[in-house]
Amino acid sequence: MKNFIIILGVLILLQMISSCIKEPTYNNTTTNANQSRYNDINPADYYKEMKSDNLQYSDIAWHAKNTYGWYCDEITNMGEPISTSGKELRDPLLISQIVGNYSVATCTSGIKLRVYPHTSTYPIITNINGGFD
Repeated sequence: MKNFIIILGVLILLQMISSCIKEPTYNNTTTNANQSRYNDINPADYYKEMKSDNLQYSDIAWHAKNTYGWYCDEITNMGEPISTSGKELRDPLLISQIVGNYSVATCTSGIKLRVYPHTSTYPIITNINGGFD
């Protein structure tokens, strides 16, 4: 019983901490993948420079196109963050690395993608159903 109470307390504490994490913000100053700052970064520096916070729409379009291969040259809209457990990703490692929400990006091609902020690196971008196909 004592272990159960300790585990329950840790889970509650983790939930409280995760709710304090700042929601990522997206900026629509630039919207086309060709305008992304990532076009000017040396590929060797990608992991050092590519983070999920303070992204321009163009950076999200760049990742959608170049990191994931989605047909998305430009983002026209990013919806409000939607809370999720991440179960739709069906990968415990990926689930453990998201910050608990996603936003729906609308591309000029008409495709809609889920953009999951990812701790310490670029966002996870899936199809509208949470898959990678």
